[in-house]
Order: sequence, then C-alpha cells, then structure tokens
Amino acid sequence: MPCDQTYTSLKTRTPWRWPWILLTVAIYAFCLPWMASAIFQRYYIEKDYDATLPGLDDTAARKFFMASHMGLGAICLILYPLQFTAVVRRRWPSFHRWTGRVAVCASMLCSLCGM
Repeated sequence: MPCDQTYTSLKTRTPWRWPWILLTVAIYAFCLPWMASAIFQRYYIEKDYDATLPGLDDTAARKFFMASHMGLGAICLILYPLQFTAVVRRRWPSFHRWTGRVAVCASMLCSLCGM
C-alpha cells in the first residue's frame, strides 16, 4: 500500500481526535490555574486546611491522605494525556507502556487515598 494512501485513510478515519485535543487543552487551561491557586497555594504553602476543605478535622492522617490524593492526582493529570498521544505511542512504545503503568497505579492509589 503506498504511503500517501495510508496517510489519507488514517486521516479520514480519525476525525474524533480534534475534539479530544481541544477538551484536553481546555481542561489544562482552566483547571490547572485553579488547582494551583486554590489547592496548592492554600494547602501546601499557607497550610490553611479548613479553607481548602472546610468541615474536616485537622489530623495528621487527613493531612497525609489529602496530600497523597492531590499529589497522585497531579501525576495522573500529567501522564494520562500522554497515553492518548499517537506520537508517543508510535515513537516510544516502551515509554508509553511505563507511563501507562505508573498512571494506572497512581490513579488506584489516588482513589484509595481520597476515600
């Protein structure tokens, strides 16, 4: 099969890619500044736990689990978009596999720490 024909068939079969790319960019553009200011600033820098999540008692276990939940969630936010990037899958398959494993483990631990 000629190279041009393969490229054309791949291009016509994946029109769904652009909405996902735009959604990812929108999430990063709007959510990351909020997370940086509302959560990271108050929780890690100012240590104002009740302003971030009011109504919960201020214990060492809560601090540990919330810090773990937020840190692991940040790892997931960084690694999961890489899993859907075709360039990463094609050029660096071992990197794709390892980031996938790390992302799945981080999301499982993140969900356990958030409970």
